[in-house]
Order: sequence, then structure tokens, then C-alpha cells
Amino acid sequence: MTPEEFKSLNSKNTDSFKVAIDMTIHVVPLSPTARFLATQLSSESFRPNILLPKHLLKPFLTSESTITYINEISPLNSFQRKHTYPTSSTRYLETISRISAAATSQISIALPSSQIRPIFNSESIKFIPPPNSDIIILDPHFGQAEKYVSSVMSNFQISASSPYDLRSLPRFWSIVSTHLLADAPSWGIKHQSVGEFIVSPILPFANDSRTEIELINSSDVMKQILNTPTLSPQYEPYLKTKLLLLEQLIIEAALCSIIYTDYSSKYEVLRSHSKSRSFASNNDIYSDVEDSVSAKSLVLNIIDECIAVLRKHEPVLELEKTTPMLTAVLSRERLFNLTLNILQNDTSLPNLKHYKQLMNESFSNYTNDDQQKTESPHFRNPARANRFIFKLGLQVGVKTPSNNFVCDNLSAQYPEIHIHDDDP
Repeated sequence: MTPEEFKSLNSKNTDSFKVAIDMTIHVVPLSPTARFLATQLSSESFRPNILLPKHLLKPFLTSESTITYINEISPLNSFQRKHTYPTSSTRYLETISRISAAATSQISIALPSSQIRPIFNSESIKFIPPPNSDIIILDPHFGQAEKYVSSVMSNFQISASSPYDLRSLPRFWSIVSTHLLADAPSWGIKHQSVGEFIVSPILPFANDSRTEIELINSSDVMKQILNTPTLSPQYEPYLKTKLLLLEQLIIEAALCSIIYTDYSSKYEVLRSHSKSRSFASNNDIYSDVEDSVSAKSLVLNIIDECIAVLRKHEPVLELEKTTPMLTAVLSRERLFNLTLNILQNDTSLPNLKHYKQLMNESFSNYTNDDQQKTESPHFRNPARANRFIFKLGLQVGVKTPSNNFVCDNLSAQYPEIHIHDDDP
């Protein structure tokens, strides 16, 4: 969508924004991005409702149902705001899940990608959104959103007792945040540098002929998000977002290989020699720096395996037919230099930002009703990308020993994370 089209869309829908402010968006606050979204919408007088699994309700209510936003963008102008929210159990989804074409209540819900399976597809809840609902997936990884949408739409059609209007189909959205966010005590969120909220409709899928502009026109919630300045929203076609997620997948795997393996001691050496170095010059520099040779070799092996596997993955083959940009995205040299740039700047991708911090934190921040320790609710498997490549390699017949090494190494260090067992 061009800036002119979006400006025209805004000018034609002033009344719709007034309606949107009175609507409710349900947010599952189990990631920094989700809590950031909730606090910024609160600042715009858009009242979110918090949804949490039963065992996390008590800790949140104990903290007075409050999320604290801490702005640390400028050290000279740090400030914080507290936001209190109405709160419900995720079992609420059972009451509104669409079990027939006669279901009436639409819902708008935003949740981290890591919560799709435990919340939307648990043993107790097989969630089917009511017609005209908005489902917003925060920081999805490559291929995850399409897999979920395909499953939901299949269930949606099966459960319909009569033909339904295409305009009543649920709307699915992807949001990738590039803001640098960090956890703060007691459900807080630290905003450390400004990025963007990259918003895309998840298209296409079977029997849906709606255009991107039609989807936004029919979604008051998404229009409100796109008009919340502090989120720095940026609308992008989903094709471009898929390329971004593909790039993130590979770089995440490469970074994980350095930060969390036996080569983590080489992290600073690798980082110190990455400043202003091109791929070619690094070949000479690293040959003279014995401590970093193995680290560089592992990163390159990870990238090579990722490219080889993904080149045989059907969704990537489809992308190749659609856009010539794929060749540039999968450039070994480019991916290696992007990895070094991240190490150099000590920043990270949205999906990798807080792994190192989380690995060093206690998992006892939250407790269930029996006061037993539970995993930090926003914790994400740090080797997810490596394991995804390893398992996909088995499917397409490409060996991935370096990615498997990372998974085995982390499994030995952190057996409680179940590196090999959870769903990618």
C-alpha cells in the first residue's frame, strides 16, 4: 500500500476510528512486544483487556493487574507509566469460539507467536475465531503464521452449517517489532530504542479474495494500531514480511551458534574483529586470529546449511517464483555480514533480543496455583531456528551437522528447555 493510499484510507474513515477507540482488543502479554502493544494502545485511550492462562492469572492480579512501561530511549529523559487492565482467563476463548455459522461475537486478539499452540490449540481449547474477528500474531517465525491460518480456516469451513459470505471470514495479521524492548520486574517493559511495528495481512489463503486495502478497511482494530504514533507502525505487503522472516530465521540460527555454544567464549573476539570489515577482508583477518577461526567457521557452516535446506523447502520455492529478491536475501556473504553487524552493535533481531538475558534469569518469576516453579511465560526456545533447520533438513534430505550441534549443546546446558521436543 502506497503512502497516498493509506492517507486516503485514513481520510475516508474518521468515524471508524471513533468506533475503534470504543472497541476492545484482547492481549496475551507473554512477550515484551505484546506488553509494549498493550501499553501504547492504553496511551491512546484504546482499552485493551489482558488474557492469561489460569496459572498466570494470580501472579498478574497480585501485581494489581498492572503493566509498567519504562521509557529508556534517552538516558536524560527516562520516565515510566503504569497501566491497569481488566483481566480474563484464556478460557474465555472457549465461550466465544466459533462452533457454528450462527456464532455472533467477533473478537480482536493479539498474542505472541510462541503462544499459538498452548493457547489457541491446547487440549481444552480448539479455538475457531468468530466471523469478522482479527487475529494478530506478534513476531511470528517463518512459515508459522501460514500453518496456523491454514488450520483455522479449514476448521472454520468445516464448522459452517451454511454457505458464508467471504466478508465474514476472520482477518489474520502479522506484526514484527524492531523496537528494542526488555523485560522489567513485575510484568514491566523497558523501551530501549525506537524501531518499527511492521504490520502485514497474512495472505493469501484458500477461498479468500479480499485485497489488502479491503482487509484494513474492515478492521477498526488494525486501523487504530496503524494510527498509534508511539508504535511507529509501518505497513508492508506480506511478501516483504516473509522475506524478512526468512532472513531472521537464518541470522537467528547463526547468532545462536555463537552466543550459546562452546564458542560463546569467542563472542567478544568475533565481535571485536567485525567492525567495518567486509566479508572478503575478514577471510584474512580471521586467519590471523586463532581464537576466532572456529567461531567464524561455525557461523558460515550454519548459514550454508540453512541456505541448502531452505532452497528445497516448498514455501521458499514458491517465494522464488514470486520475487527475484529471494536470491539477494539468501546471499551467503550478505547474511554473514549482517550477523557480524549485529554482534558489532550488540543489538539483535526481534526474535533473538532477550535470549541471553533470559538464559541468565531465574525461571521462578511466575508461579502457578500450587506455588511450583514455572517457566518464564515469555521464554522462547533459543535454538528454535537451528532445530527448525535440522528437522527440515531431515525432511528434504540435507544433512545439517552444525545446526544439530547447537541443539545438542543447548540440550546439555539447559535440559529443562526441551530443545528437541517442542513444536517449531
